[in-house]
Amino acid sequence: MKHLKLITLSVVTLAVTLTACKNTITENTNDEQDTTAQNAVNSEARKVFYSLPSPMELSSLLQKSGSKFDKQNLHDLKAVDHYNTNDSRALNLGVYGADLSYTSVFDQTQETMQYLKAAQKLSDALGISSAFNKNVVERIQTNMNNKDSLMNIISDSYLETDAFLNENERQNISALIISGGWIEGLYLSSKMAFVAPKNDVLLGRIAEQKLSLDNLLGLLGAYQQHESIKDLTVQLNELKAIFATIELASVETTVSVDPKTKTTTLGSDAKTNTLNEEQLKNIAAKVAEIRTSITK
Repeated sequence: MKHLKLITLSVVTLAVTLTACKNTITENTNDEQDTTAQNAVNSEARKVFYSLPSPMELSSLLQKSGSKFDKQNLHDLKAVDHYNTNDSRALNLGVYGADLSYTSVFDQTQETMQYLKAAQKLSDALGISSAFNKNVVERIQTNMNNKDSLMNIISDSYLETDAFLNENERQNISALIISGGWIEGLYLSSKMAFVAPKNDVLLGRIAEQKLSLDNLLGLLGAYQQHESIKDLTVQLNELKAIFATIELASVETTVSVDPKTKTTTLGSDAKTNTLNEEQLKNIAAKVAEIRTSITK
């Protein structure tokens, strides 16, 4: 479900850090605690990022599954003006970012520009206009027929967004952006899994999001003082309960030794992960419910 990285594409490497404590009396102790906490949160951010498929893998996945573009699966562009809080803007910047990547993968030029404008509007409202400034828009227009370059430009824009937010101690906004993107990616993937001619690979990637969800919840755990993140965590834990019914295949490591060259080779015998129709329906229903709650 590289649709998920479309997300992460849209939300990429969240190097989330915690604000340093400034108590001068216990400065050394607090510094150590802050460093430990910061490393823990950064670790969760990296886990979320690396557990998501890459743009190239997304393209390959879509080709293998026989998926076709369906505009009806995208978030309503007219809703972009309805978000009047930073939390709702951040969540939906992630959603629109995922849709932006989705349209790019399917070479939908007109829709790509429309979702770019939506992402630009929300980033402006969040005070991070540099993410989709005039230069970025011009680069996207110039590379509209170069899918690889286009995906890289979009990724770079979100990386810049993340860097800005972290520098300005707005890590909770970054966490919401990546959450919105992850949710939309899972939503799109589950929708396609019902109709894709060859959906085995899609089903496998959806099943593997069981691990990504654990990492995402770990990331959000650092910001439970924010009501919107606390509420979202409750919903994601309900989704986690559904994923708990999925048993992921174990990966067996194999070691082979070439008797002639005396070289040792490590390999793996990975069984394909999948989920049954009922599990897919339950996941799709819950993620659609969560999506509705954050996009309404």
